[in-house]
Amino acid sequence: MPGQTTRQEVIDKFGPPFKEFSKGGKLSNGLSYQGDQAIEGALEADFYFDKNDVLFRIDVFPVRQITGDQVKRIFGKRYVERVSSKGYKYFVYPETGMVVFFEKDGKLVRSFTFIEGKKKPVKSGWLREWLPGNGCCRSPGARLGVSAGHEGGPGCSSTV
Repeated sequence: MPGQTTRQEVIDKFGPPFKEFSKGGKLSNGLSYQGDQAIEGALEADFYFDKNDVLFRIDVFPVRQITGDQVKRIFGKRYVERVSSKGYKYFVYPETGMVVFFEKDGKLVRSFTFIEGKKKPVKSGWLREWLPGNGCCRSPGARLGVSAGHEGGPGCSSTV
């Protein structure tokens, strides 16, 4: 969780990264999970840490194609829609700290960025909640199609 999780906690949870980077600058102290080390459901996930090795940003590039309508249905309509200087649409969910970036067509999601929001997520494991392996087909990730399938985890009432 941005603002709380440490570098070591990310490594403990997801294993060794594909690469570590530390070249100076705000977005250069991090871990990248891709290729054989990719987190299930993501082509790539990059975790960025401050000088104290506390997580402050996560960028996730999903495997599956996700539409803006799916994002709105799952995460709600309490977002601010903006357009970058290069003409790319993105949604900002200020309460949760999630930013959804779209491809040039404005319809398909390119990536999700997570930063510390105004409201802290209620439960831990929020990244796993919408990535596969979370144990419940009713998770946002499963509904977005990034889940590997139903695993009948704790609290799941689905019979899929």
